[in-house]
Amino acid sequence: MEWLIMPSNSLRVTASKMGYMKDEAYIIGDECQAALEELLHNLQHEDTVSRSLRREIASSTLVECDLFPILNAAVNDASISYLVIQVLSNLTLPMAVIMPVKHQMTPQDWAKRRGVQHMESAIKSLCADAQITNILVNHIKNNIKKAGKVTMQKTNLGMILEIIAFIRNVLHADDIRPGSTNGDTIISNLLDAGFDDAVVDLLAMDEGAVWVPNLTQVLGLMFRSQKSSELLQLLNTESDNKADKEDNKSTLQSDGSDKKEATDKDEEGPKLPGVNGYEDDPVMEDKTYENKSQQNVPKIQVEPSSDEAGDNYRELDLSSEASDPKSVSSESGSVLSEGSSISPLCEALQNGAQVIASDNSSRSTTPTNDINDNSSTGSCSMGSGSSSCSSMGSGSTSSTIDGERAARELRDKLSQFALKFARKGLDRCILLCQVDLLKGLEDMCFLWVQNFFLPFADHPSVTYADIRHTVSSAVLSNLTYLACQSWQQFKMSMGKDRKKGQSNSKFKKLYLIMAVLRQILSQLRRYSEKTLSEEEQKWFLAATETLCCTTNLRQLYPMLIRLFEPRNETVQYLRELVHGNSELLQLFNNTHNKHIENGKEVMLQHFTDFVDNEVISTYNHLLSSFSQNTIAENEAVFTFFYHIVIDLDAAEQLFKLPIFNNFANIWEAESPPVSQESLDLMDYIMFKYTELAMENPEDGLDIAKDTAGSSRKKPQKGKKRKLVQVESDEGTSVKKSKVAILNKMLQTKEEIRGLYCVGSCTESSDDDFVIETDTTNNYTTKNIQECVEDLECRGYHSQILGLKSLLLEITYVKLNCPKTYPAEPIVWQYSADQKSIPLFAFTLKDKAVQSLKVFKILLQKMGLHQAIDSSHLFPSVPAFMTPEMTFALAKSLGPVDIATLKFDITEDMELLPDHLVYPGLTQYKGTDDNPLSEDDLFQPIAPLRPTHGLRAPGGMWMGLIKEANSKMSTLAKDN
Repeated sequence: MEWLIMPSNSLRVTASKMGYMKDEAYIIGDECQAALEELLHNLQHEDTVSRSLRREIASSTLVECDLFPILNAAVNDASISYLVIQVLSNLTLPMAVIMPVKHQMTPQDWAKRRGVQHMESAIKSLCADAQITNILVNHIKNNIKKAGKVTMQKTNLGMILEIIAFIRNVLHADDIRPGSTNGDTIISNLLDAGFDDAVVDLLAMDEGAVWVPNLTQVLGLMFRSQKSSELLQLLNTESDNKADKEDNKSTLQSDGSDKKEATDKDEEGPKLPGVNGYEDDPVMEDKTYENKSQQNVPKIQVEPSSDEAGDNYRELDLSSEASDPKSVSSESGSVLSEGSSISPLCEALQNGAQVIASDNSSRSTTPTNDINDNSSTGSCSMGSGSSSCSSMGSGSTSSTIDGERAARELRDKLSQFALKFARKGLDRCILLCQVDLLKGLEDMCFLWVQNFFLPFADHPSVTYADIRHTVSSAVLSNLTYLACQSWQQFKMSMGKDRKKGQSNSKFKKLYLIMAVLRQILSQLRRYSEKTLSEEEQKWFLAATETLCCTTNLRQLYPMLIRLFEPRNETVQYLRELVHGNSELLQLFNNTHNKHIENGKEVMLQHFTDFVDNEVISTYNHLLSSFSQNTIAENEAVFTFFYHIVIDLDAAEQLFKLPIFNNFANIWEAESPPVSQESLDLMDYIMFKYTELAMENPEDGLDIAKDTAGSSRKKPQKGKKRKLVQVESDEGTSVKKSKVAILNKMLQTKEEIRGLYCVGSCTESSDDDFVIETDTTNNYTTKNIQECVEDLECRGYHSQILGLKSLLLEITYVKLNCPKTYPAEPIVWQYSADQKSIPLFAFTLKDKAVQSLKVFKILLQKMGLHQAIDSSHLFPSVPAFMTPEMTFALAKSLGPVDIATLKFDITEDMELLPDHLVYPGLTQYKGTDDNPLSEDDLFQPIAPLRPTHGLRAPGGMWMGLIKEANSKMSTLAKDN
C-alpha cells in the first residue's frame, strides 16, 4: 500500500508527531515512538519496485531535520534511539539491494535511483559528525555494561546488531561529491570514540557469534583502502623509534650516573653494586583507554621490534577503483534481500570490486586522498592578480597538507587497531564459529579479514598463543577441503554451460582461500624457527602433525600449479600458489623429524612425482614477471629450481628457451629482486647446459666453448637454502659478455638439434603418458585382479597404491574406532558431508591412468562412480559405501600392509566387530526359553556409520525398517 493513502495521510503529519525544534533544541513529541514504529513498518513493507516511500523521504527534510536531531536528543531514551537507528539502517541499505541496476532502464528510472542515492550520501555526510559516532559507540558500550556476565537481553542484542549494520551501510554508501573524505572522517571518529575496544569486547562475549558476520564486513570496509604491509611497517617504525628513545634516555642517565659516581668517589668512596641509581628498562605494555573521544591518537605502547625481518605480505584490495582491470572482472553475485544480514562488502566484491593481491613494498604505492579545493569564484584585476593567485595557491597547499596529515593520523589509528585485533580478535572469530567452522570459512568477508590481519602476527607483541586457533589443524583441514571444492566448482563453471560472471565469483572465493592458506603456512613456518614455550610447543606440534602425517595439502598445491590457466586465472593467484607451496615445503622440512621418520625420502618422492614440464612452465610464467614480484616470490621459484637441479639431479629439465630468456632478462636488469644465491644458481644451470652441449659434438655449438671456460661451483647437496629477507638487496652487476652469449644462443635456436632446449616448456616429452586406446583386448571380461595386473605391467603401480590408500583412509574415517591418527582432510570432510569422495588426478600419471579403458573397467568392476556419470571432474567413491565394502575393495587391489593401517583388524584380516557397531544401539539376544543360534543373531538395523554425524538416505531407512519388522514378525510366529 502506498504511503499517500495511509491513515497518517502524509509524511509531513508523521514528522509533526515526532517533535519540533525550540531554541536550537529538539523537543521529542509524545507520539514520537508511535510515529517511528509506523515509519519503520511502512519502510519494511513498501513496494519493492517503485520504492515510493523511500523516494518521498529522499525529497523531504525528514532525515536532517527530525531523525538525526532525535538521535541527539534521545541519548538517554534507549527505545526511541533503537527505533531511529532501525529507520536509518533501513534507509541506508545498499543500492544494489533495494534498487539494483537492470537492463533497459528509462531516464525516469535512473532519476529515481539517483534521488535515493543522494539521500544515502547525505546520511553519510551527517554521520561524519563526531557527536553522532560517539552516540553510536556509547550505545554499544552501555549495552555491553548492562549485560555483564548475564545473558544479554533480546532488545539489547538487537540494538547492537542494528548499530553495527548502520555503520556498515554508512561506510558502504557512495559519496556523490567527488573527492569527499567522509568515509575517512567517520572511521577516524569511530576510533576516537573507542570503537576498537568495543569490537574486542563484543567478540569476547558469549553472544559474539551473532554479530561476527556484520563485524567482519565493517572491518573490511574500514581497512579496504589500506595495506597490511604498510601498516605493519608503520608499527615497526614506531617501535624502533620508541626503542631508540629509550636507549638514548638510558644512555644519558648512565652518563650522568657515571659523572656523578666519578665526582662522588673522592668524597664517599666506592659504592656497592646495584645502589648507584641505575633504572631498569621500562616494560612496554598495552594500555587501554575508556574515553578516546578526547584523544586524536591512541596511546598504545608496543614492544620494540626485533631485528629479524619477516616476509612481505600481499592483501586484497577491495576498493571500488581497481588498479588492475585485467585481474578479476566484475560480476553480480547472489541475490540479496532486505532485512537480512547480507554483506555489503561481498556485494562490493561481486559488483565491480577487484579481488587482487596487494603488492608488497617493492611494487606498492602509498595511497593518497584526493582533496577538492573549495576555490572561490570571481574575477582578478591586473593589480591584485598576483596576490589573489598566491592566496588561492596557499589555500590549496594548506588543504593538501591538512589532508595528508589527516590521512597519516588515520593510518596510525588503524595500525594500532589492527595490532589489537590480531592479538585479541582473530582467535575469537575462529572460536565463535567453531560450531560450524566450515560455514564461517566459506564467507568471503571472513576470509578477507583473516588474510588481512594475519600478517600482524609478525609483530613482536603478538605471540603464538594469540593466534593458535587461527593456525590450528582444524582450520587447515577445512581450508584444504574448501580449496578442493572451490577449485572443482570453478573449473566446472568454465565449461560449455558457462554463465556470465558465475566463474568470477567462484574464482574470487578460491583466491581468498589460497591467500589465507598461504598466510597460515607463513606464520607456522616463522614460528617453527623460533623458541616457543612448553605449552606453545604442544599447540604447535598439534598443528604441524596434520601437515606432516597427511598428504592432501602437499598434493593439492602442485596440482593447482600444474593446471594453472593464464587466460582465466590471475598472476596474483599464481603468486599465492607458488609462495604457499614454498612455505609448506619449508615448514615440512623444519618439522618432519618430530612426526615422521623418513621425512627426507618423502620429500624426494614428492618432487619426483610432481615435477613435470607443466609445473616447470607455470613456475617460469611467474618468473617472467620477476620485476613485479617480491624477493620472497622470486626466491620461491628459484628454490623450486634448486630442488630440481640438486636434489633430483635433473638440471636438464630446466634447459628450456623460455627459462633462458628469463635468465637473460634478470641479468640485464639493473637491480633485480633476486638474491645472490639465486644468481649463482642461474650460472650453475647455464654451466650444466654448456657441458651437455660439449658432449654432443654433432650438434655442438661454438657458443658452448666460449661459456665453458670458467667452471661453476656446484651448490652443496642437502644444504638448506637460506630464507631471503624481504628487505632490499643490492643488485649484482653482470658482465655484458654473458648476456650477449645467451642472446646469441637464443637467436640460433633453429640450429640446435638433439638438445633439451629445442621444445618449449609447454610441450611434453613424456611418452609414458600417451593415452592408449587398445581395441584388441576385451577388458570387459577381465576381473579386478586381471585389470590390476594389466595396469601394473603398464607402469601404474603407484596409482594402484594410491587408490588402495584412498579406500583404506575412507574405511578409517567411517569406522567407529578411536581416531588416534590424523585423517586426510578431503576424505574426512567429504565423508562428513555425505558426499562421494573424488579420486583426484594429482600428477600427470594419475591423469593418464584415468583415461585408460582398463582403468575405467576396473572402477566399474569395483562399483565406483565414473567422472562422466556423476558430472564431475574425477571419478569418485560413492558415499553410501560402508567400511566393510571399502576395506574389501582395498584388499581386492592387493595385499594390505598391516603396519600402515590406522585401525586394528583381526588375524583373519577382517574388521573388528566393535568398530562396526553404532553406539547406543541394542541388539536382540533372545530369552532363556527361546535362545537364538549364532546364525539367527539379530544384526543392528542402523547403517554402519561413524560417530561424527553421518546419516543414511530416507529410502535406505525405510528398507531397513521393513526388513527389521519382517524379521520380528517371523520370530513372533515361530514363538
